[in-house]
Amino acid sequence: FSTGARRVRLWRAQVRLHALWYELMASFPDQPFDPPASLARELTRVDAPADLRVDRWAADIADAVEKLRHYVPDELVPAAERAAAARETADARRTAALSDAYWIRAALLAKESGATAGPAARVATQHAADQDGEVARL
Repeated sequence: FSTGARRVRLWRAQVRLHALWYELMASFPDQPFDPPASLARELTRVDAPADLRVDRWAADIADAVEKLRHYVPDELVPAAERAAAARETADARRTAALSDAYWIRAALLAKESGATAGPAARVATQHAADQDGEVARL
C-alpha cells in the first residue's frame, strides 16, 4: 500500500509541477537534460523513475529561477509581495506562493521582452525539508 501511495504522490507531483517546469524550460532550452515534452508524454516515460524526474524538475526550476534573478531589479520581490497581499486570502502560505508566482511571471516577461542580464537580484529565501515539501512549495 505504501508503494502505491508513493507512486500516486509522485504522479500528482508531476501533474502539479509540469506547467511551471515546462514554461521555464522553454525559456531556458539549454538547461534540461531532455527537451520538455507534453504532460502526457512525461507521465508515460519509462526511461527514468518518477521520483528522479520530480527531483530533476525541482532542480531545473530552481536553476531557472536563479537565472531569472539576473533579469529583474531587487524591487521586484517587495512588489510581488504587495501584489499577493492585495489578494483577498487569509492563508499565509497561499499568499507566499502567489508572491513567488508573480515574481516568476514578471521575471519571465522581463527576460522574454529583451531585458539585459545584470547582477542577480534579491529573492525570498525558500526552504524545504524533503521532496514532498519542495513540490508543495513549488
